[in-house]
Amino acid sequence: MVEKAEFEFGDVSSETVQAIMEEEELTEKQKEIARLRAAEKFMLRDTGDAKCRACGYVYKAETGDGMVPRNTPFQLLPDTYACVSCKSPKAFFDPIQIEVAGFADNQEFGFGSNTWTEGQKSNAIFGGLAFFFLLLMSGYALN
Repeated sequence: MVEKAEFEFGDVSSETVQAIMEEEELTEKQKEIARLRAAEKFMLRDTGDAKCRACGYVYKAETGDGMVPRNTPFQLLPDTYACVSCKSPKAFFDPIQIEVAGFADNQEFGFGSNTWTEGQKSNAIFGGLAFFFLLLMSGYALN
């Protein structure tokens, strides 16, 4: 049987021990952060647009194309639809989706603003700030 050899490196200062303990604590926090990030599932919302994998043509719902009327989402197009530029079938298109800020589990809560995109939330916040600033300045204009 082989015995384990034990090594002695001398005394370790309390500052070194404290630094090692803080480092171990940070790694535990980092593990928890990584676990929570892995559990994040953001909501993806279809825009009604789609991109052809074969040629890169982008179908836009708001403009349609030559044979499809405007404001027709890609999901409502018939299965016989073909790409305008390369004639690929509808199955060769990938839907274009946007990521909605916030977790997918939390989208049904609140006043409906949970389903807003990041840009819509920014517009609401900064638009509100601009409105109240103008309201404040209009008070000075009354004098």
